Amino acid sequence: MRFGYNANRILSRFPIPQGSDVLRMHHSANPVEVESETLIRKRQRIGIWLMLLFSLAYGGFIGLCTFANSWFSQTMIGGIPLTVVYGVGLILLSILTAMLYGWLSRSR
Repeated sequence: MRFGYNANRILSRFPIPQGSDVLRMHHSANPVEVESETLIRKRQRIGIWLMLLFSLAYGGFIGLCTFANSWFSQTMIGGIPLTVVYGVGLILLSILTAMLYGWLSRSR
């Protein structure tokens, strides 16, 4: 008996109708939606700036973990190690940047 994954054998059980658009990986939910090049460039700029902001914050965390580990792990804020505070701050910053991107990239 042969074991293993065989995609062709599994997919052959589900025939695809002719003219079907099933194999397309991505399509717009609204087929008449058209975005201008300026809007796309604006969203790219916003995304790049927010990514750089988060990358600097994350790079600071990695730098402190690498080069000042003993100070970073022993420093406390309200009885909580600074590493934990910084890590939770990074999680909150990622949520904030996602929300900020959504708000700034809306077309008006």
